[in-house]
Amino acid sequence: MTPFRSIVSLLLLFTLLVAGCNGKPSDLIEEETYISLLVEFELIHTLHEARGDTEDTIRFRKMVMDEYGVTEEQFRRSHAWYEQEIREQLERYRTALDRLNEEFGKMSAAKRELEEKKQQELENEEDETGIQD
Repeated sequence: MTPFRSIVSLLLLFTLLVAGCNGKPSDLIEEETYISLLVEFELIHTLHEARGDTEDTIRFRKMVMDEYGVTEEQFRRSHAWYEQEIREQLERYRTALDRLNEEFGKMSAAKRELEEKKQQELENEEDETGIQD
């Protein structure tokens, strides 16, 4: 084989290997599941920011991965695949953000409801205490 053919063969092999690395993973996470994982991971990240407990963060992330039946490597491969198409990935992030905003809205409403219930209980206790005097 001539040196030129060897170089061309090596370049062709290299190109095929690189193209194969960027191919669709055989265990690609379904898009809806991937978006749900993005939401779950952001909630875990928010909890971590509030509490700063790395052990809990790792444990919660593992629990989520187990719940969805996904490995860390599978998520990484899928994430790398989905990130190749920037516009579509931005849309996935928008969808995740919409879900997060919905979750935070629910949590805010639940917090207000608990605070109102607590306030009502305090007022009831004050009324009962006032009657006994």
